[in-house]
Amino acid sequence: MQKLHRVLIVFLLACAALVTPCVSQDDWALTERDPIKTELVLQLVVTCSNPEKIGPVEDSKDGKRSEIWPIIAGRFVGKGIRGSVAPRWRRGG
Repeated sequence: MQKLHRVLIVFLLACAALVTPCVSQDDWALTERDPIKTELVLQLVVTCSNPEKIGPVEDSKDGKRSEIWPIIAGRFVGKGIRGSVAPRWRRGG
């Protein structure tokens, strides 16, 4: 079985070498593009309470998390807009 795996790997490498085109450095030259233009649209400053454990399960759709930092207050300011941040949700309260 191991011999078959080795033969298969060698075969796949040989096929990859055959289908991979030879590329020169000139083919990878960078193309001049317009510079990225950025603009500050909103500045947000928040105050967080101490971190809170989220429970025994750390997995979420965004990755692993063992704690959260609840936002308890804040402010924001931008072009034509300003205001304050008020908490909507708080664990245990």
